[in-house]
Amino acid sequence: MRAIIHMMVAIGYIDADFDPSERDFIREQIRQLVEARARSLIGDDPALGGVVRGLTAHFHEVMDEIDRRIRGYFGGSVLASDGETSEQFVLSRLKLGCFELLKRFDEEEHAAILETVDALIAADGVVHPNEQAFRD
Repeated sequence: MRAIIHMMVAIGYIDADFDPSERDFIREQIRQLVEARARSLIGDDPALGGVVRGLTAHFHEVMDEIDRRIRGYFGGSVLASDGETSEQFVLSRLKLGCFELLKRFDEEEHAAILETVDALIAADGVVHPNEQAFRD
């Protein structure tokens, strides 16, 4: 779950602007993933709602932690290559991190993740050229 959240937040920054609609999209995806997993484990048990609320709140905190860390990269000093801005360096590291995380999943999971990535990229109503290039 942490890997998926990290990847979604990183993708939210690919255009260097993590839009509030993208944040909301990720928060809802987290809730849906938690609910699906909890339902698969405990069915329609009366405790389901409480479990989903608790785990969703926990993973929203994880998302906020990852967001703060990534946002900090943009404000920190980095050792960029010749001709590369610090923003370009951070974005290239985020992209690399996403590719490395994606390797952990099988083909069926890749398809599901990429479907979610497509929806995330479109969440703010604008597909930025950096987002499209990354997706391609």
